[in-house]
Amino acid sequence: MLLAIDVGNTSVTVGRFQGDRLVAVVRRPCTELAGADLTGLFGLAEVSVESGDRVALASVNPQAAEVVLRWARAHLAVEPLVAEVNLPVRIADAVAERGRAGVDRLLNGLAAYQRARSACLAVDAGTAITIDAVSSGGVFLGGIIAPGLRMSARALAEGTAFLPEVDLAFPADVLGRDTVSAIQSGLLWGVTEMVAGLVQRLTARVGGGARIFLTGGDAPLLTGHLPTTVEVVPYLTLDGLRLAVEGYSTQGG
Repeated sequence: MLLAIDVGNTSVTVGRFQGDRLVAVVRRPCTELAGADLTGLFGLAEVSVESGDRVALASVNPQAAEVVLRWARAHLAVEPLVAEVNLPVRIADAVAERGRAGVDRLLNGLAAYQRARSACLAVDAGTAITIDAVSSGGVFLGGIIAPGLRMSARALAEGTAFLPEVDLAFPADVLGRDTVSAIQSGLLWGVTEMVAGLVQRLTARVGGGARIFLTGGDAPLLTGHLPTTVEVVPYLTLDGLRLAVEGYSTQGG
């Protein structure tokens, strides 16, 4: 068994793998971690982690990750493997600063390439929106980072005197007839068009026919509105963690 933990900026996702099959998954906001019984919070009271099992963690949120690591070390029988600390993410790269590239992006690239075995893009619609490119030979090339939908909505409300924070839903018409629908159109269609345009540009860089994988908490909002074909993989980062552990185990880790 593998217990894979993805600590993001906004939420923590815990997945349980049996072999290569994700058999259970739960997501909780990072704001719920402080003072919580994480065993109960993640529904893990019935999960037994024994010698020979693995616990792996990837994080872009050091404060939340420290809470999870303290819990894991106190309640589980194995020392967690932390991606890019004591768990290498084995994907070749052409970036300028490997140590500064978000580990979630590397894991997304690893998982996307494992599925495609050809040039591909990993689009992660979360707190931030990232689009990362992997070459036909499996080299992580880098990508883009942009504000996510909720971050953009919050910034718009906080940075103006009269504009409210709105529900994130596509309006009936791209032409907003009131303030709320105008903001919704700007946010939802704005992000959709941004992603579509960047996907087109990055596809041209890696070669035609690149497969495109969409993941992240806001992926359901974008699905069906993008003008290009995408394959939705809800837990791409967790799958990347699984692959990193498999590579680590195969090479004697």
